Amino acid sequence: MKSSNEAPCSFCGERRANAVWHGALSEIRICSECAKHTLPKFMADAVFAEFYPGAVNKKERAMDQFWKATLLLHHEFTYAAFLIALDM
Repeated sequence: MKSSNEAPCSFCGERRANAVWHGALSEIRICSECAKHTLPKFMADAVFAEFYPGAVNKKERAMDQFWKATLLLHHEFTYAAFLIALDM
């Protein structure tokens, strides 16, 4: 690991990177804030995916389904309220 004085963080893209890792294909630069808050989540995702392949994609699909269902439910309640208002 060596210090980087000019490049932005690879995670947030906003703050100046404090460290850089040299990978086989590219470099990963990280600021101290992302090292404390984002990197642990990134590492947990990588470890979790090793034991449960595709789990990250399943989580994304589940969240998509949740929000679609929420919007549909909201639409149905709005439509029902509209129909009630017409009968008044």
